[in-house]
Amino acid sequence: MKCPRELWLTYVAIIFEYIGLYSFMSVLSLWLTSDFRFGDDRASNWFGVFSALLSLFAFMVGSIADVVGTRRTLIFSFGAAMLTRAVMSVSASAVIALPALIAYA
Repeated sequence: MKCPRELWLTYVAIIFEYIGLYSFMSVLSLWLTSDFRFGDDRASNWFGVFSALLSLFAFMVGSIADVVGTRRTLIFSFGAAMLTRAVMSVSASAVIALPALIAYA
Protein backbone atom coordinates (compact mmCIF):
# COMPACT_ATOMS: atom_id res chain seq x y z
CA MET A 1 0.00 0.00 0.00
CA LYS A 2 1.65 3.14 -1.18
CA CYS A 3 -0.16 5.90 0.64
CA PRO A 4 1.19 9.23 1.79
CA ARG A 5 2.58 9.34 5.31
CA GLU A 6 0.00 11.97 6.27
CA LEU A 7 -2.83 9.57 5.48
CA TRP A 8 -1.44 6.98 7.85
CA LEU A 9 -0.92 9.61 10.56
CA THR A 10 -4.52 10.72 10.10
CA TYR A 11 -5.76 7.15 10.47
CA VAL A 12 -3.70 6.60 13.62
CA ALA A 13 -4.95 9.87 15.12
CA ILE A 14 -8.55 8.94 14.33
CA ILE A 15 -8.12 5.49 15.89
CA PHE A 16 -6.85 7.03 19.14
CA GLU A 17 -9.66 9.58 19.10
CA TYR A 18 -12.27 6.84 18.74
CA ILE A 19 -10.68 4.79 21.51
CA GLY A 20 -10.94 7.82 23.80
CA LEU A 21 -14.44 8.67 22.65
CA TYR A 22 -15.93 5.20 23.08
CA SER A 23 -14.15 4.75 26.39
CA PHE A 24 -15.74 8.00 27.52
CA MET A 25 -19.17 7.02 26.21
CA SER A 26 -19.05 3.77 28.17
CA VAL A 27 -18.75 5.65 31.47
CA LEU A 28 -20.67 8.86 30.68
CA SER A 29 -23.92 7.82 32.37
CA LEU A 30 -22.02 6.49 35.38
CA TRP A 31 -20.11 9.79 35.67
CA LEU A 32 -23.30 11.83 35.55
CA THR A 33 -25.10 9.67 38.10
CA SER A 34 -22.25 9.29 40.58
CA ASP A 35 -20.56 12.71 40.45
CA PHE A 36 -23.55 14.95 39.81
CA ARG A 37 -26.32 12.83 41.33
CA PHE A 38 -28.35 12.72 38.13
CA GLY A 39 -31.13 10.19 37.96
CA ASP A 40 -30.98 7.47 35.34
CA ASP A 41 -33.50 9.27 33.13
CA ARG A 42 -31.65 12.57 33.22
CA ALA A 43 -28.26 10.91 32.61
CA SER A 44 -29.74 8.98 29.69
CA ASN A 45 -31.12 12.19 28.22
CA TRP A 46 -27.70 13.84 28.39
CA PHE A 47 -26.15 10.75 26.82
CA GLY A 48 -28.66 11.08 23.98
CA VAL A 49 -27.90 14.78 23.55
CA PHE A 50 -24.18 14.04 23.49
CA SER A 51 -24.60 11.26 20.91
CA ALA A 52 -26.86 13.36 18.68
CA LEU A 53 -24.47 16.33 18.76
CA LEU A 54 -21.56 14.02 18.03
CA SER A 55 -23.31 12.79 14.88
CA LEU A 56 -24.30 16.30 13.84
CA PHE A 57 -20.81 17.71 14.34
CA ALA A 58 -19.29 14.84 12.35
CA PHE A 59 -21.16 16.02 9.27
CA MET A 60 -20.21 19.65 9.84
CA VAL A 61 -16.53 19.00 10.52
CA GLY A 62 -16.16 17.10 7.26
CA SER A 63 -17.02 20.20 5.29
CA ILE A 64 -14.86 22.41 7.48
CA ALA A 65 -11.90 20.03 7.17
CA ASP A 66 -12.11 20.25 3.39
CA VAL A 67 -11.80 24.04 3.55
CA VAL A 68 -9.36 24.48 6.44
CA GLY A 69 -7.24 21.39 5.86
CA THR A 70 -6.85 18.07 7.60
CA ARG A 71 -3.79 19.02 9.63
CA ARG A 72 -5.29 22.20 11.10
CA THR A 73 -8.58 20.46 11.79
CA LEU A 74 -6.89 17.60 13.65
CA ILE A 75 -4.71 19.96 15.69
CA PHE A 76 -7.71 22.10 16.64
CA SER A 77 -9.94 19.12 17.43
CA PHE A 78 -7.35 17.40 19.63
CA GLY A 79 -6.65 20.67 21.44
CA ALA A 80 -10.35 21.30 22.01
CA ALA A 81 -10.85 17.72 23.19
CA MET A 82 -8.00 18.01 25.68
CA LEU A 83 -9.34 21.30 27.02
CA THR A 84 -12.92 20.11 27.42
CA ARG A 85 -11.81 16.81 28.98
CA ALA A 86 -9.69 18.73 31.48
CA VAL A 87 -12.62 20.98 32.38
CA MET A 88 -14.93 18.00 32.80
CA SER A 89 -12.43 16.13 34.96
CA VAL A 90 -11.91 18.96 37.46
CA SER A 91 -15.40 20.45 37.55
CA ALA A 92 -17.37 19.88 40.69
CA SER A 93 -20.55 21.41 39.31
CA ALA A 94 -22.86 20.24 36.55
CA VAL A 95 -23.22 23.89 35.49
CA ILE A 96 -19.59 23.81 34.34
CA ALA A 97 -19.34 20.16 33.29
CA LEU A 98 -22.38 20.04 30.99
CA PRO A 99 -21.31 22.92 28.69
CA ALA A 100 -17.89 21.25 28.49
CA LEU A 101 -19.64 17.99 27.59
CA ILE A 102 -21.53 19.73 24.79
CA ALA A 103 -18.36 21.42 23.57
CA TYR A 104 -16.56 18.05 23.65
CA ALA A 105 -19.14 16.57 21.31
